[in-house]
Amino acid sequence: HDVYLKMFHLGKYQLTELWDSQAKYLRKIDVIMLDECQDSSPVTIGIIANQNLQKIVVGDSAQSIYGWRGAIGAMDEFSSWEQASLTTSFRFTQEIADLANFVLKKRGEGNLLVGSGKPNPEEGKVILCRKNATMWRLAFERAVLGQYTYVESDFKTLKSNLFHISALMSGNIPKYPSKELSMYKTKEELIKGAKIHDELGTLIQLGNTMRNFGNGLADSLAILQKFLVEEKTPEVLCLSSIHRSKGLAWNEVTIADDFLKLPEMEEFDVEGIS
Repeated sequence: HDVYLKMFHLGKYQLTELWDSQAKYLRKIDVIMLDECQDSSPVTIGIIANQNLQKIVVGDSAQSIYGWRGAIGAMDEFSSWEQASLTTSFRFTQEIADLANFVLKKRGEGNLLVGSGKPNPEEGKVILCRKNATMWRLAFERAVLGQYTYVESDFKTLKSNLFHISALMSGNIPKYPSKELSMYKTKEELIKGAKIHDELGTLIQLGNTMRNFGNGLADSLAILQKFLVEEKTPEVLCLSSIHRSKGLAWNEVTIADDFLKLPEMEEFDVEGIS
């Protein structure tokens, strides 16, 4: 998308109307808001600067993660604007806010958090994963053992992805290509992609496991689906990604084994640290 984003910037186009697909007419725009401002590139900031509408930017400099693709410390660009702090969250409880505030105080932050979320007595045990593919690997391992699981991910998407991968790995063209993996059209492209994206590599491994189990992929997916539950209950283990958890609380939390290991963490002596 970078090409036409840059063309929009160079053309100094104004955002004045937006097509309302339900009402079938152009709706006038009064305010433009830039979310996740801290990860904006100079091009995006330039587009915002060109607009004559009222402008609002929202972000957190401590959450900037896209420097590798040209993002700058964009929050500093708006230091002269009227400032407001968003410190109350309805996503988590005060207990979690207290833990976050401990970290914020160590960082020297002046704005502390208020957790207005309500505790959910229905939350039981969870395993938090970095990758969706890890969630499905664990769910399949449990299904083979006859154990039920709630998975915070879409089964239909998994099914589509695995059949797409299975076809390519067999040297065939997918009959119903996966939307997520449509850019991979050959086995060689798939393997090359897996070397760059470890999520894809884990998905390929899961596909191999499920194809070699029982009567093949379709049978393995049927077994997996049989032991999936559609609603969370305290009695059933939940599998969720860190991204989806977003401040939720469970009675018991386990961290999966798919997180990246930092060299400095491996060398750090944690003996005696509580």
